[in-house]
Amino acid sequence: MILAPLFEAYINASPLSVMARATVEYALSQDALNELFEQEAIDGYTKDLLFSTTVDLMSLVVCNKALHVQAAFKQLKNRIPVSLNSVYEKLKHIETPVSAALVRHTGQRCADVINELGGTCQPLLPGYRVQIIDGNHLAATQKRLKVTRQHTAGPLPGQSLAILDPATMLVVDVLLCEDGHAQERSLFDQILPRVQAKDVWIADRNFCTIDLLEGIRQRQAFFVIRRHANLTVETQDDSSKEVETETG
Repeated sequence: MILAPLFEAYINASPLSVMARATVEYALSQDALNELFEQEAIDGYTKDLLFSTTVDLMSLVVCNKALHVQAAFKQLKNRIPVSLNSVYEKLKHIETPVSAALVRHTGQRCADVINELGGTCQPLLPGYRVQIIDGNHLAATQKRLKVTRQHTAGPLPGQSLAILDPATMLVVDVLLCEDGHAQERSLFDQILPRVQAKDVWIADRNFCTIDLLEGIRQRQAFFVIRRHANLTVETQDDSSKEVETETG
């Protein structure tokens, strides 16, 4: 369809825009998204409202094309075969494994495009797979429980750990927790299954725990993690010479 005569004018006038559109459509293919939902959903099921439609709807909100779900619903109303209440129910019951799988899916598809076009960044450590992980409390919002809207400290919706691939500069995986006040360390048991031999994991001092460091070592991988002041272990050999950088 992209190469049909209808699009030739756009290809000639703005090829980068057409390429970006094609990449997004490939990453968020409706059939692939619906298949992903069927594979990853535990209790969720599809009746009238497809998972791909909810992704289209939420993309309007995420990209600031709609202020909220209700506004996005009005824009896509002709394509949505259910009521607004049903949309909210569908969104409410989308499980965190489905959301995490969506991140992995789009990350892999976009990475395929980047690799095919030779657009990867200069490797940080040739011969190793470098992964950068960081935590983030999802921001509080005033568009939630009415009784909390007048409070300066809004409720935290959740916690996440995002994994960045510096070769493609894509977030390729995410670990999700619905407890907004949970500590990053409560999700560490989900990190180790993702560690492969000859990996190099980069993180801040909050990830500097004995169990995580030892788990990475046991998987024949490596880490570059700032030492936490409370870490009780000592190096077996002398540390390398300290060097000064721009940040310390």
